Amino acid sequence: MKHYQKKLAAVLSGMMLLAGTISLLPENRAFPSVSMTVSAAEEDLPWATYLKNSEDWFGTSEATKVADQCIQYQVANEGGWQKGMLTSHTGDWAHSTIDNDAPTSQIRFLMRTYNATKQQKYLDCAMRGVDCLFKMQYSSGGWMQCLNTPGTYHAHITLNDAAYVHVLEIMNEMSKKSGDFTAVSDAYAQKASASLEKGIQCLLDMQISVGGRKTAWCQQHDENTLAPASARAYELPSICTSESAGVITFLYNYGKANPGRKDIVRSVNAAIEWFKKVTLYGIKFVKQGDDKVVVQDANADPLWARFYTLDTEVPMFSDRDSKVYYDVAQISQERRTGYAWYGNWGKNIIKLELLPDDGSTDQPQQPQQPVQKPEYSGTLISKLVVNDTDNGDSWSVVPDFGTGSKIYGDRDYTISGEGNGVGSGGEQIRTACDSKKYSGIAGSEAEYLSGSARASESLAGAAQHKLAEGLCSYADAGVQLERRGIHGLHSRCEAGRDCDARQQFHLAELRELFRGGLPDCCGDNHHDRRNNDRNDHIDRSCYNDHDGCDDHHNSRYARCKETCGRHGLQRHC
Repeated sequence: MKHYQKKLAAVLSGMMLLAGTISLLPENRAFPSVSMTVSAAEEDLPWATYLKNSEDWFGTSEATKVADQCIQYQVANEGGWQKGMLTSHTGDWAHSTIDNDAPTSQIRFLMRTYNATKQQKYLDCAMRGVDCLFKMQYSSGGWMQCLNTPGTYHAHITLNDAAYVHVLEIMNEMSKKSGDFTAVSDAYAQKASASLEKGIQCLLDMQISVGGRKTAWCQQHDENTLAPASARAYELPSICTSESAGVITFLYNYGKANPGRKDIVRSVNAAIEWFKKVTLYGIKFVKQGDDKVVVQDANADPLWARFYTLDTEVPMFSDRDSKVYYDVAQISQERRTGYAWYGNWGKNIIKLELLPDDGSTDQPQQPQQPVQKPEYSGTLISKLVVNDTDNGDSWSVVPDFGTGSKIYGDRDYTISGEGNGVGSGGEQIRTACDSKKYSGIAGSEAEYLSGSARASESLAGAAQHKLAEGLCSYADAGVQLERRGIHGLHSRCEAGRDCDARQQFHLAELRELFRGGLPDCCGDNHHDRRNNDRNDHIDRSCYNDHDGCDDHHNSRYARCKETCGRHGLQRHC
C-alpha cells in the first residue's frame, strides 16, 4: 500500500492498539498518561494518476494548485522535495530525496504545467529540482538517496523503487529536449547529457561479478567503493532482482539506440543470462490465513527471489536481526508478510532477445563533451559568455573604444568619426559580424560591475547600445547580457546587410530617446509592446549621415526624419 491507504491503515492500527490497552485496565484504576507514536506512511499526492492526464488538464486550476504546492513545499536551499511532499519530516528525511518518486514526479508535473500555462514560475521551480538532482549525483555518476546525509545508508547510491532509473529517464529526455522537456535551455540539455552518461557508466561499474561473470545489481551500493551495501536491517548486500529488472530495461533500450556502446550491450546481455539462470520454477508464494508460505505448483509461472547471495547465487532472506536465512519460513511472520520476498520481476527480462554483439574490442563510446563557450572580461564588464562558439573567437571586450577602433572582430570596419566611440574609461563588447547568422537560442549570460562609469555594448547585426548608470539586458544572434528584472531594447539590422559604425547609436542620442517616452531601460519595469515596436522601427529606419544611400533608404527618408526628430535624433541621408 502507498500514500493515503497506508496512512489510514496505520491510524486505524493505532486506534485499535489504544482501545486494547484500555480494555486491559482494572475498573478501579485510572487510565494512565499514555504517549504513543503511530508510524504512518508519508502523505503524498497521487502523482502516477496526475501524470496520466491529458496535456490540456495541466492548464486547469486543479493542476496549477498542485504545481503551486510543489513551489510551496520545495526544500529551501536544496531544490528537491521530501519523501511524501506534504509531510513534515525531521532528521535525514527532512532533506531532498529521490525516494518515493521524488523529485522526478514533481519535475515532470511542473514541466507539463509550464508547457500548458507558460507561467515562468513553474519552469523555474522545475529547474531548481533538476539542479538538486545534479547536486545529488556523485562524481562516480551515482545518485544518493537523500541530500546532505553523510555516514548513513541514505548516502548510498540508491536503486530502490526504481529511483535511479527514474532520474536517468529524466536526464535522457532532457538531453534530447524531448518529451516533457522541450522547453529546457541548451545549457540544461548539455548538463543532462553529461549527467546521463555518468549515471550509465556508474551502473556499468557497479554491476556485480561472480567468478568473473557479470550478474546484476544490489538495491544500494557504497558511494565510495561502489560495492553492494546494506540499507535497512533486513536489506543486506546481495544481488537484487526487483531493482535490477528496471536497470536492465533502461540499459537495453539505450543499448539498442546506441549499438556502438559495446560495454552496455555486454552488460545487458550478461544480466539477461543471469536472470534466466536464477529463475525459480514449480513454486508459488501465497497468502495462507494471516501468513504467507511457499507451496509447490508444477504449473506455476516463473518466479524470482528478491535477493540472491553474492557468492553462490541462491535465494536469501533476512530479518530485523540482520542475519541471513535461506528459507523464508525461517524469518519472523512480521517480516515474511511485510516485505516482497518473491516476485515476477524477471518475466519480461527473460523474453528479451540478446543485443547484437560482433565480439569486437572497440573502446566504449566516450560521452560527448559539451563545447566550451568562450568567456571574456574587462573592468566594467566582469563576465561575458558567448553562445555562438563557431565565431566566439572573434568576440572581445575592448577598452577606450573610439575613432580608429575595429567594430567587429571578423571585419575591417573601423570607427571613422568623433562621438562614435565610448571614450576614455568605457568598454566595448566587440562582436563577430557573422554571429548574426547564429540560429541557436539567443543569448548567454554576463555579469557586470555597477557604477557610474559609462559602458558600451554592441551586437553583431544590431545597433549599438551605450548606456550609463548601469546596464540593460538584450538578446540577439550570439549573446545575451542579462541582469535579473531588467529588460533593455531589442534591435536587429536590415536582413542580409552588414552592420557598421554608421548604424550605431550615440550615448547622448539614446538617452534622449528614453526621455522621448520610453521607460528607463535600467529600471525594474518592462517595456511595453508599443515602445519596443517603436524603438525597433527607429533602429531599422534611422541611420547616421553617410554617402551612398540606396533607393530603399532614400525612399523612407521623410518618415525617418520625422520619426527621429520627435525623439531628438537628427539624422538624414
